[in-house]
Amino acid sequence: MGQLFIAGIVPGVLTALVYAISIVWRAKRNPALAPMLEEEHRIMLRDRVRGILDLWQILLLGGVVIGGLYGGLFTATEAGAVGALGAVILGVATGPLRSLDKLRMALRESAGITTTLFFIIVAALFFSRFLGLTRIPFEITSFMTSWDVPSWMVLGLILVIWFLMGMVVVPAAAFALTLPIVFPIVVELGYEPIWFCIIAMKMCEIAGVTPPVGLNAFALAGAAGKEVKISEVFAGVWPFVACDLIILALLLAFPVISLWLPQSMM
Repeated sequence: MGQLFIAGIVPGVLTALVYAISIVWRAKRNPALAPMLEEEHRIMLRDRVRGILDLWQILLLGGVVIGGLYGGLFTATEAGAVGALGAVILGVATGPLRSLDKLRMALRESAGITTTLFFIIVAALFFSRFLGLTRIPFEITSFMTSWDVPSWMVLGLILVIWFLMGMVVVPAAAFALTLPIVFPIVVELGYEPIWFCIIAMKMCEIAGVTPPVGLNAFALAGAAGKEVKISEVFAGVWPFVACDLIILALLLAFPVISLWLPQSMM
């Protein structure tokens, strides 16, 4: 588990870098995407440094959660609960949630977003159950892996199936249906298990924003409120999906991106 977390650091940094390059490039081509306010021209370097230092709460919370995971103090599910509790404590201690009305409002918004996601997840799980009963994913995977073709073609077909399934099924359910069959075959073909897990997580990221069942997109639309429609969110994610596909191609072409850090720490 620790090596898998470490293996995701470099791909995560690479993802953030490609996102930043994409945002800057698109903003320069179309300044209306990121209009510059007059106040922003007067921000001094010391103000920018002070703004970075104000992120100590995020660094502290992230350090507790990640440190607890690496230290074996709690599982991934428990880490989520610890992170949520820590966010509430920091919000109350530092002021933003000290007011009872603001705390009640934050809890109400969180409950609304969670309820929306639960409805989507339950509906998607029903559909996933239907796929499981019909054995469609199993038959497709078995048929695909029975071909006498090069290993890279089998891997490519697996990724295509995951991409299509991720558009209509919750990513966790799609992996639960296919990984027990696909993972041993991929390892048997000679691919590194940690590298393949990073590829699977990148596919999970893509599935989280692609319509019609993009849970992350629905969560963002719910958090933004009624003024932002889900169709606008889905329309805006495609440049980032393109960035993820570029990163996926780099990870496929150069496995060392994912394997260098965990191998150097062994």
